[in-house]
Amino acid sequence: EWSSSFYLLGSVALKRGRNSEAEIHFRRALELEPDAPYLLNDLAVAVERQGRKAEAVELYSLALKLSPESELYRENVRQGVTNQIDKNPAVLWPAG
Repeated sequence: EWSSSFYLLGSVALKRGRNSEAEIHFRRALELEPDAPYLLNDLAVAVERQGRKAEAVELYSLALKLSPESELYRENVRQGVTNQIDKNPAVLWPAG
């Protein structure tokens, strides 16, 4: 199955710190398997490592929505939101 191949390539790239390359592979896998929470989660990791925190939180949240029983996805959402707030308190208290 092609999505598994892209996932494997993305995982290897992620492990090697090639985050933009990993993102490409995970996005290709998601085109073939759009409701796979593990793909969304790992894409979020790649995106977060590139400094795109808000996008990562959205992806972590989608993974959690698809797999609400997952403690890993729940913790990733928590950590992502915390990281956003630490860098930009306006995330929690937007200007009025």
